[in-house]
Amino acid sequence: MNFNMKNIFFAFMALFLALGFSSCSNDDWTYDKSLEHVYFFGPQVWGYDETKKGNNNVVFYDIEQGATAEVPMQFWSEFFRSYDVVTYYYTTSETLVLGKDYAVVDENGTVLNPDANGAYSFTWKNAQKGIKNIYIKSLPGGELGTVTLLTADPAGETPVNNNLDTTLQSKTSDYEVRIFSQNYKVAINIK
Repeated sequence: MNFNMKNIFFAFMALFLALGFSSCSNDDWTYDKSLEHVYFFGPQVWGYDETKKGNNNVVFYDIEQGATAEVPMQFWSEFFRSYDVVTYYYTTSETLVLGKDYAVVDENGTVLNPDANGAYSFTWKNAQKGIKNIYIKSLPGGELGTVTLLTADPAGETPVNNNLDTTLQSKTSDYEVRIFSQNYKVAINIK
């Protein structure tokens, strides 16, 4: 048999690769299983400006009067569940009036009405992750200004990263939904 350096090198490489693959195992990673029923909900587009302090959500959409802003919202989940998860969103404005200057509509333009707490909702069937759009329509003849879309209740505490209680959006016996302290609102500027 005639072995040269090239054959010896390839033989050693094959041996090392075989040993490497044989030492791999299907490790059972340990993690906190109680967190399997904690989900996150927020704008798909992230905005953060390092030069500003605090909760400086900087995502915004500029639309003309009469136009509709389409804001993608994301639900984070890695599981298929026997239950559905409901998430909430809100709108607020210092100068604009809901129903007079702007409306929340569905993808067909049908006006949506908030519940008694001022919330709109999405239902995520079987807790499946996904993206759904929120549509904010500027009404013709309405005033110009800014509508803020929030995942945090505007009547509640401002979410902060060092207080998890402020990031809890909802909790049931099956699940809890959390929002982000640096990504919980979007501005829609009607120009």
